[in-house]
Amino acid sequence: KAMKEIWLPVVGYEGLYEVSDLGRVRSLDKVWASRYSANKFPGRVLKPSVLRNGYLKVFLYRNSVSKTLLVHRIVLSAFVGQPPTGYVACHQNGVKSDCRIENLRWDTQSGNCADKWIHGTQTTGESSPASKLTENLVREIRSSGMTAWEAVKQHGLSWTNARHIVSGRTWKNVVIPVPETKQPLALVEYA
Repeated sequence: KAMKEIWLPVVGYEGLYEVSDLGRVRSLDKVWASRYSANKFPGRVLKPSVLRNGYLKVFLYRNSVSKTLLVHRIVLSAFVGQPPTGYVACHQNGVKSDCRIENLRWDTQSGNCADKWIHGTQTTGESSPASKLTENLVREIRSSGMTAWEAVKQHGLSWTNARHIVSGRTWKNVVIPVPETKQPLALVEYA
């Protein structure tokens, strides 16, 4: 038997919009009255936009003012309540576009980061948008045997960053292949 979709008012937009436990947002019927007539505009399910980071957003209007809201936060606020101070919205399965209430929870930022490691969505190294280095550059620095100070001068790195690269504290995923050494031939004595 199919479960019935549950709709609740969007917090702050009561009477204008509703959100479902499946992560869908809809506008409610509106009547626009003028001096001479009244026009009825039927409500509809809104089509969310996808942000560059993968989250879904919708535009909601109140008193002719538009506001952009993230769908997962709308769902959590309606079904769970406002987050405690310092808490963020977390996706249990790591899929940012899955805004079903069963996939969402409020948690601390460290809990959210722990989820990213579990789901494999944590960006590290070159895949991090903040990265200014490449794996090839890190490999070159390590394999050349240069000191942290030389890396600072040659590549314009900060002292801390260069020291961590040279020591292997960061960029742990970059492995330097060990060159194969030729084994000396063993002497064989013939009798």
